[in-house]
Amino acid sequence: MWVPVSELHIDSHYQRNVSTKRGQAVIKDIVANFQWPLFQPITITQRDESGYWVIDGQHRMLAAQQVNIREIPAVLLENLTQAQQARAFAGINGKRVSVNAYAIHHAMIAAEDQISVRLASICAKSDVSIPRYPKMVAVAKPNETMAIAALKTAMKVHGDDALIWALRLIRATYPDEPGMITAYAVKILSRFYSIHADYPISDAVMQEVLLDLDLDRVRDDAAESANGSDRVTWAIARLAQLYNGALPAGKQKLPATSLAEKAQD
Repeated sequence: MWVPVSELHIDSHYQRNVSTKRGQAVIKDIVANFQWPLFQPITITQRDESGYWVIDGQHRMLAAQQVNIREIPAVLLENLTQAQQARAFAGINGKRVSVNAYAIHHAMIAAEDQISVRLASICAKSDVSIPRYPKMVAVAKPNETMAIAALKTAMKVHGDDALIWALRLIRATYPDEPGMITAYAVKILSRFYSIHADYPISDAVMQEVLLDLDLDRVRDDAAESANGSDRVTWAIARLAQLYNGALPAGKQKLPATSLAEKAQD
């Protein structure tokens, strides 16, 4: 049925407090992105002559008020006592399965979302796959990564070319080893490329550096040695210093920096 928003009530005995930061954020998000295809019917019951009481959907109801919608769709459960309403509220909300970021990513590709489609194209060009659900390293494939947030950040901050270079380098260095496309590796290597994009970088030499290096150790060393400097910048300088040291004679080196000297120390 369609029910007037003005006739809806909330029972504070079992409903969540929506005045919290989280509750207000949910309402603001619904208001900012209001679309009928995203607005599921709320669940209500009728109690005596006092109107309708919301069992599930108070965030949607409050958002509808803010966008001046007078009526919203609802499923009416008749003749429920307060205890039955509370039990229904607990059952509906307690058994929901949250959708993980990986499933959402693939759904957004199907929805032709520009960011998700762009990231999917980058992964395809780099022989990298984002699974549809979280996986442990023990069961993951070598080309799978859980670092979806880091991929999106690198793409946004450093651009497609930097991310493609970083992913291809990781895949070429560790073709058969799962769990190597980590958030830290993506972050460090994509920034490394963006900083040195104007210089010829030998992928073969970078592979040698990575094979002889543990990036987790670099992260730990940066935490101990950065001395107030940006830890990521320190780590990149360390990679540049190692890269220059591994270059064959006569090849153009990456520019030296004071941070590189600290990394060497």
